[in-house]
Amino acid sequence: MESKVIKINLEEGENFSVYEDRLVVEIPQSEEKTSSGIFIPETSKEESLIGEVAGVGDSEELYIKKGHRVVFNRYAGIDIEIKGIKYKIMRQMDVLGLITKEKK
Repeated sequence: MESKVIKINLEEGENFSVYEDRLVVEIPQSEEKTSSGIFIPETSKEESLIGEVAGVGDSEELYIKKGHRVVFNRYAGIDIEIKGIKYKIMRQMDVLGLITKEKK
């Protein structure tokens, strides 16, 4: 079952922010077609469970920061769309893990 996306229309100069332990995670766009050129219908696309944190709440207990790549539960948060970009708003506890680069 596909969840409903809440579209948020911001006027010029307006910003969107979250509070407490909430995160705004940008969801990457799925491919429109396969490498062989076959177009994938919208109903067959699988939603990514990995995203980049675009904004964080004001809780001092947040260890996840803006710019972190995270893995989250399939049913985490709510879906929103701002200026054509899809995001999820979720709590920090919905994050299953961080994706980090190995230090050499």
